[in-house]
Amino acid sequence: MFDLSEGIRHYFKKAGWVPSNIHAEIPQSPREKALALLSEFAGLEVGSVGAGIELATSDVCFYSELNPKASGVLNAWKKQTGEVEAIATAHHDHIIIYVGVHGFYAFTDPDDKLYELGPEFSLAMEKLLLGLSYGTAMKRD
Repeated sequence: MFDLSEGIRHYFKKAGWVPSNIHAEIPQSPREKALALLSEFAGLEVGSVGAGIELATSDVCFYSELNPKASGVLNAWKKQTGEVEAIATAHHDHIIIYVGVHGFYAFTDPDDKLYELGPEFSLAMEKLLLGLSYGTAMKRD
């Protein structure tokens, strides 16, 4: 359901992920997407912080369950993101990863900025795990 590219698949396997063979309907809402991701990756700690390609690489620690409190952090960007659900932290808990209707987002806690990571899970994880640029920070609503 959330395919992983060959470039990052080994990070997930090294962290103990075993691909499931469950074929469910494609989730539509952010909540459905978050629940599907957490059913696959809950509690998994993937990657590590270090030197990356364009930025530092990040560790990604998936929540064990939905985290509504963390989802409220993005209210300042809600017109752009729509509803979102927090699914993980990254970079030693300095980043919160979200899924929304249009894709994935990274909120960087130290500087209070939001970045769009792209429409696909694999692309978002590549940016974090390989240290690829997040692009320009999104302006607040």
